[in-house]
Amino acid sequence: MPDGSPMILCSVDFYPDSLEQLWMRDGDVLDSSYSNKTFNGFFNQQSTILSTILSTRAGFNRGSGSGIHHLCGFDSRFDHCRRVNIKDTGTYTCTVRRIAKPPQMDLGVERVQVIVRPILSLSCVKRPDGSPMILCSVDFYPDSLEQLWITDGDVLNSSYSNKSFDGSFKQQSYLILPPQTLNDTIYSCWVNHSSLNKPLVANLSSFVCYENGGIAVTVTVVFVMLTVVLTIFLITPVICRHYIPPNVSVSHEGALGEFPTIVCRSEGFYPSALEQMWMRNGEFQNASLTYSINKTNPDGSFTLHSFLNTSDCVNYSCWVNHSTLSQPTILTLTPADCYENRDWYKENGWIVFVTSALFFLTILIIMIVCECSIDIIKV
Repeated sequence: MPDGSPMILCSVDFYPDSLEQLWMRDGDVLDSSYSNKTFNGFFNQQSTILSTILSTRAGFNRGSGSGIHHLCGFDSRFDHCRRVNIKDTGTYTCTVRRIAKPPQMDLGVERVQVIVRPILSLSCVKRPDGSPMILCSVDFYPDSLEQLWITDGDVLNSSYSNKSFDGSFKQQSYLILPPQTLNDTIYSCWVNHSSLNKPLVANLSSFVCYENGGIAVTVTVVFVMLTVVLTIFLITPVICRHYIPPNVSVSHEGALGEFPTIVCRSEGFYPSALEQMWMRNGEFQNASLTYSINKTNPDGSFTLHSFLNTSDCVNYSCWVNHSTLSQPTILTLTPADCYENRDWYKENGWIVFVTSALFFLTILIIMIVCECSIDIIKV
């Protein structure tokens, strides 16, 4: 030490780094005062006992082959010997042992299975000549995959496919499309794998893959919508007409003479086949006594008016039968219907006559005035 106190240095060179160094004095284990390890291609470990590193000037005698170092020996000229205390006396031993690793032992084995469920995607790609293809791409693990092309329930053969591995498998299957037609075809990529409970299916329309496919799809959709609208517009009235029953009514129409007219009206029915007859006191009347007007309405339905001249409209009924009716319809004129209109015409008939005469007289005067005006202009 700098103050001249002695110490013992044990230096060891070794490789690999599996060494244990132990100090003992007379069989008792001592703690090293200082230890240092360095590496320069191999390891060097230095360990001291007592105080600090013994300088190279501090001499000591070595017993031949015994591994025992005598700090002082028989030569008392060394200054450090005078500094050794009585408690430091004894035989110091530096023991170096290589540390052997214990035998390897399996304490347990845990296995983890890595599975990548298939990730399926469909896309449109182009061949070098510009023709369209459909690409079905699948990522998966482990290597146990079934892949099919299906359209309209038929299984198709893949045009070509390839498989690659980069931690997981990737399989790409290509299907070359036929020339474009007006019909849209749905192509399906079917995939099954050991990790799936049921197969995966992805669908793609052929219109998407053809050139201007979006425009074709739009035109097709618009055409289909217009067709549907026109079909509904044209067919609905025809269909509905088959379910239109007649609207039946009877009334008494007065006349200027002594014989009033009764009318049976069946309106807005379809189809045109309809039976309409007059009855009196439950008996059908001779059809030759009536006259009818049958016409077609703007909506395609039909109207039938039956007229009957009679001096007395009491107890007359109109009998109507049509395919939309569960049973014939019978409407009867009441006495009030018969006499109300007839009395009004008898009391107020002169008003109708005078009004009509004034109307025709007004038209005649207007025509005479117009002709006179034209003659004046010509003159």
